[in-house]
Amino acid sequence: MKIFGKLASVVGGIYFIFLLYPNPLFANNYLYRNFTIYSDRQIPKNIETVIDDTIKRLETSELYKTTDKFKVYLCNESWRFKFFTRNENAGGVVNFLLSPNIFIRESKVETNQLIPPISWKNSMADRPLSYFLTHEAIHSLQRKYDRFLMFKAPAEVIEGYAEYIAKYKTTNINKLIENFKNNSPSMNPENGLYDRYNLYIFILIKHKGYSFKKIIQEKPDLEKTLIESMTLNNV
Repeated sequence: MKIFGKLASVVGGIYFIFLLYPNPLFANNYLYRNFTIYSDRQIPKNIETVIDDTIKRLETSELYKTTDKFKVYLCNESWRFKFFTRNENAGGVVNFLLSPNIFIRESKVETNQLIPPISWKNSMADRPLSYFLTHEAIHSLQRKYDRFLMFKAPAEVIEGYAEYIAKYKTTNINKLIENFKNNSPSMNPENGLYDRYNLYIFILIKHKGYSFKKIIQEKPDLEKTLIESMTLNNV
């Protein structure tokens, strides 16, 4: 048993090192602006267009500074994504407690598309690769703000803010309000979308003038905040 225990410790230690320093498992890299992209496949030059769009989205966040740097790992092989994220159905993951590294599942960089798992049923029309990069980059910045934020703030704050910034160009708030009033399935986070949380953050920032810091400090009630949206028209 002692041998197995030591072996488990060694394997666990090696895995931990790879989570912190994934570079050896990615043969290709591309530096553009403040992003370093690593990939298990050759990286098309169109990655610059994807990053440009990602940065446009990030610039709408008070957490983002031009001095921030990001490391993104494109895991086109499914085993590699599962190895680093332990979640084969996610679009992207930041191992919040360990590092700010961003892991993204198989993608078509040439067309700014992320390839979803078969289990996903929701539309990808408003969720290009740059959306996923932005969403995870915000988690990276949230980690920089407070490494233990995931234990201090609820999902509607952490995921809602990332969604709000990632979708700044495509969110139809009036549609979100309508879907909330009609109890649409898209408003249930268990269905794989963060529309409910997006609406929550929109109301706090755009309607009530909250900053991210104030949201973290006060953590306004989710349902009470959403009910306020029913009084808003043509926002």
